[in-house]
Amino acid sequence: MAIKRRLLTEAIAADPDPDDFEPWLLDRCFTTAGDVCLGALRAMAREVIAEWRLAAACPDFRTWLATGARSEDRPS
Repeated sequence: MAIKRRLLTEAIAADPDPDDFEPWLLDRCFTTAGDVCLGALRAMAREVIAEWRLAAACPDFRTWLATGARSEDRPS
């Protein structure tokens, strides 16, 4: 999860255009691989891109995220 968190933190900092996100993520795999296990990095990148695609395909999900991603099972 630390690798995934790192990728997400770097994505926030880099703020790539939506059309450039997948190539940006692939580039992170090539440029970051030296200090983490490439297999673990690729696995987390695949998870991030799957979640990205879900968010892009689901307007309700994007709305939920934009409003703070609140959950009914957690207090506000």
